[in-house]
Amino acid sequence: MSKAVLTARTGKYVAHLLVRRDEVLAPLPEEEEVAYALYLAARSRSRRGPLKDLRVALVTRVYYSFIVKRFRGDHSLVFDPYRESVYRITLHALDKSFIDHILKTPEHRGPEGFPEKLSLVERAVREMLETEKYVEIEEYSVKGLVGDQQVVRELSLLLEHRVDYRLPGLRLGFKKPRVEESVSAVNEVVDRVAETIGYVTMAIGELSRLASLWERKLLESREQASGEAGVEDVLKSTYKRLELVKTMLLALSDRAKKAEKQVMSVVIPTPAGGEGLYWIPVYLVAYSTESEEIAESRIIPPVAVTPASRGRGVEVEVFKGIGRYLKSIENLAEDPAYSDWVVELNLLRRIPVSTIEKSLYKLLEKALIEERDVERIAESIATEQIE
Repeated sequence: MSKAVLTARTGKYVAHLLVRRDEVLAPLPEEEEVAYALYLAARSRSRRGPLKDLRVALVTRVYYSFIVKRFRGDHSLVFDPYRESVYRITLHALDKSFIDHILKTPEHRGPEGFPEKLSLVERAVREMLETEKYVEIEEYSVKGLVGDQQVVRELSLLLEHRVDYRLPGLRLGFKKPRVEESVSAVNEVVDRVAETIGYVTMAIGELSRLASLWERKLLESREQASGEAGVEDVLKSTYKRLELVKTMLLALSDRAKKAEKQVMSVVIPTPAGGEGLYWIPVYLVAYSTESEEIAESRIIPPVAVTPASRGRGVEVEVFKGIGRYLKSIENLAEDPAYSDWVVELNLLRRIPVSTIEKSLYKLLEKALIEERDVERIAESIATEQIE
């Protein structure tokens, strides 16, 4: 058997099946969870046509790990230790030195030179927006960060529901990832965005201060000139240009904020269990022919079940994002590195058909399945499991 399969019980396990009762999602007993996975597999299989000569010969719970690492405050990031994927973040930061030079260079005419200074700033900011001149485009590659927003949303819900599984499952092994470096890169992005926002705020404040000094000097000059005409028009036009420059500066700030939005779109509230290793269960269900060869297999991702708002029945919310993300698990039974483990940990070897049938009746009592499903699912289980 492959050494890549871990058998220790370290880490935190989350529920596969959550049922909403009295506005609260809660897991069901383990045997009922297995029975419901068989129900979902049968429901999925029926859409492709009748089972004919196929029987359920293997039901193995497979654990896929995600690593939750605290990010900032009560927020965390989720990492996949298996995939060598990269989440790319593009940041538009400002080359502050050029605007600094304009703002801080004293004018030989004193405050009266503000309109000229404002024109220089306006030209520079316009070039930043239109040509990206004086803009530092920084690319960040965050290794292992889960960037699929649907998967992140589903994990955010699942990670709050931990369980203590008794029955064995296949835990997929992995090499210890260096998530600290990735968290550091994300922190740097957020810091650089804050730096840009802070600089824009400073620049706007400095322009406002210089404008105030210029206005006061202009008004003093008018009084000395016994009410020189046209001062109001000069003030109006200059302040109009100032507001335009402020708007453009804020646009630069908003462009930088896009990088932070990229980060926040894949951030989750830190689970009650804190940071660490979390095992997400999916069920691998395989169907065999009379010759006991696997004819087809599928995975059953985690689900949340809610009583229907009207009448009888339930609403089943399959975590489709996670199902899509982990679809490759369907092939584990044919993977030489894992096939022996998949068979060895087949839950049908440990749970008698009679126990599954009793669990199906309990699901029926809870109105989670229909009566016709009980016999149909029990009869679909092969009397001989794959060896």
